[in-house]
Parts: sequence; C-alpha cells; structure tokens
Amino acid sequence: MEDTTWLKLYRKLSNHDILFDDKALRLFIWLLLHVDKRTGSLTTGRFLLAESLRMHPSTIYKVLKRLEKKYKIVTALVTTKNTTIRLVNWEKYNLYDEKVTTSVTTKEQQSNNKVTHNKTYRHKDISTNVDMEETPKDREKNAFVETILSEFETRRGHIPSDKFPRRVAWNVHQLITSFVSRNAETYLILNGRQLTDSYTLGKAWDWLEKKNYEVEKLETFKLKMRVYLDSIEKQLAKEVSEYEEGN
Repeated sequence: MEDTTWLKLYRKLSNHDILFDDKALRLFIWLLLHVDKRTGSLTTGRFLLAESLRMHPSTIYKVLKRLEKKYKIVTALVTTKNTTIRLVNWEKYNLYDEKVTTSVTTKEQQSNNKVTHNKTYRHKDISTNVDMEETPKDREKNAFVETILSEFETRRGHIPSDKFPRRVAWNVHQLITSFVSRNAETYLILNGRQLTDSYTLGKAWDWLEKKNYEVEKLETFKLKMRVYLDSIEKQLAKEVSEYEEGN
C-alpha cells in the first residue's frame, strides 16, 4: 500500500550549514523518510545504508558522525551488529497520527462513522528486492548479515571489495544457518553445547586465518567457508558414528 503520510521540512533549513553538506543532507532526508513514524528511530546497518544511498560504508559512518556531533540532529548507537539512529526533535517533523490513519467515505461518515486503520511497517527483502512486511525474525536475520560484514572488516582491516557486499553476506548467512540446522543436534550430542550461527562464523574465520588465505572479497570468504563447513560436517558424521558404536 502506498504511504500517503507526509512530514514537515522547515524553511529555516536554507540557513543551516547542512544545506551545503550534500552527503549529510541526503542521509538526513533519507532518515526522515524511513524512521519509525512513532519513535523517530531506526535500527539498521551502515552497509544497508551504503547500498540505499549509493555511498561507501566508511562514508556513511563519517556522515552519520557529522549529523550527530556537528549538526546535533541525530543520536546514534553503534554496535558490532547494527546501528540505532534516532532523530532529535522528531515530533517537530512528523505529522503522523498514531491513533488514526483513515480511509473514510462520505457514505460511511453519514451512517456509522466507520474508520479503517491501516498501519504497516515494511522493508525491502535484500534477496528478492521486493517490499515485504518486516517481522522480528527478519530483523534478527538482517542483524546477523551486518555481523558478517563487520566481522570481515575486523578480521581483514578493510571492508569487502565486492560490488554488492550485503547480498554476498546474505548468501553467507544462508550457508551458515543451513549448516547449523543440519548439524545442531549432532554437535550437541558430541560437545554438550549449542551450535550457533555466530560461533560457526567465528570458527570459519579462525580456520581461514590459520590457512593464511588472502581474502579481499566476501565472495572469496564464502567459497572458502563452504569448503570448511563441508569438512566439519564430514568430521561430525564420522564422530557421531563412532560415538553410537561405542554406546
């Protein structure tokens, strides 16, 4: 459904320093259009922002810091998993009435004043490029995608050089979750602990670094990780077979 709500943009913006900071202004307006209508906040990742705004991820970080420290129009809480941004004085920009977004006909007003409430939060699925309703599970998946990208930067000292790193990170995420779902029970039997996505990602990186592989792209990491996961899966199958024979 098309969003027909709107927000205020004050004329005094023409006298604000941000008007001459193209990237900061672009990010600020994008945030105005995408934050939660009730709270004025948004939890996202800088790689997602980079793709949405066609900026480099490191540029997004610098621009966000300018919005926070120089212009003082946002606050930002940055973690290894995601970034939560809140617009300062959101209520001054927002004309969204939480209680009623109405679709009312003249006939309904005359009869029973019937009001239809329509308020749906949506996001763009990065694997299909289609708008979808966002769920808590979607937010959890997107947070892990940001973790994959942040882990690459931490381990390699630079962001991945892939053209669309977030899409590759999504594929990495799918490989890991598929591996975990297939082997969680076996791993629990053999090791007495849960097998998690984050643990699997960390072990894959440890293995890669021991092999001294040169990795400039996340796509390369994905291919090497697939080899690692296949070897671990075979090892687990062998160990559980020996365990069952011994019992």
